[in-house]
Amino acid sequence: MFQIDERLKKLSERFIQSQPVCLNCFCDLTDGLSLIDLFRKEDNLCGVCRHLLIPLRKTVSVLDFEVYAFYRYESFFEKMIFQVKENKDVTLAPVFLHPYVSYLQKICEEKTIVLVPSSEKKTKSRGFEPLREFYKELGLEMVSPFEKDDIKQSLRSATQRSKIKNHLRLAHLEMIIDKEIILLDDVCTTGYSLKACIDLLKPHSKSIKVVVLALNPGHLKGDSYRKSEYSCN
Repeated sequence: MFQIDERLKKLSERFIQSQPVCLNCFCDLTDGLSLIDLFRKEDNLCGVCRHLLIPLRKTVSVLDFEVYAFYRYESFFEKMIFQVKENKDVTLAPVFLHPYVSYLQKICEEKTIVLVPSSEKKTKSRGFEPLREFYKELGLEMVSPFEKDDIKQSLRSATQRSKIKNHLRLAHLEMIIDKEIILLDDVCTTGYSLKACIDLLKPHSKSIKVVVLALNPGHLKGDSYRKSEYSCN
């Protein structure tokens, strides 16, 4: 995995050459594309990297709610999201949603977009809010009506994760009252953070639809739960 200074150096070299490049591997965007792919919407990943992100594009039952996910949470996806969140490589953030921007924009029409919260301490440490970067290409207003204690979910056991509701509060009721809500997160791992948000929003909103970039395959019938190789939150 590239460190951020190495990635920026390689990216600047390719831009100097005026070549459109993959935001992940810096190869030509046409690498790995079929003839049909060449006529589709221009991507920000080359064909090789895009095909390593395994699409899901379906609604799945998790705990007592339903969630729509664009991808399966597999190794390549995890490495890329770690690169954004922990190595602070914001240039990679748009690549996940890019093929599905128009689809999600239609879903979000006349809805209130709510983000699952990160801890304030972690956000300050990064210098940016990953969720806003992941969904920035929507070009829509996003709100975060919650307050969250500074705990790191990825380092907690499943039992501890189930108690996330004790560390989350609805601080800005005025943002969501009587609204139709689209609740966004990056990854649905155990589902407990999403459930805690839903339980806080539900008594005050008209409807809630949950959308994530990726879903742990353990929530899919016949698949086993995938333990993360990296620690990011």
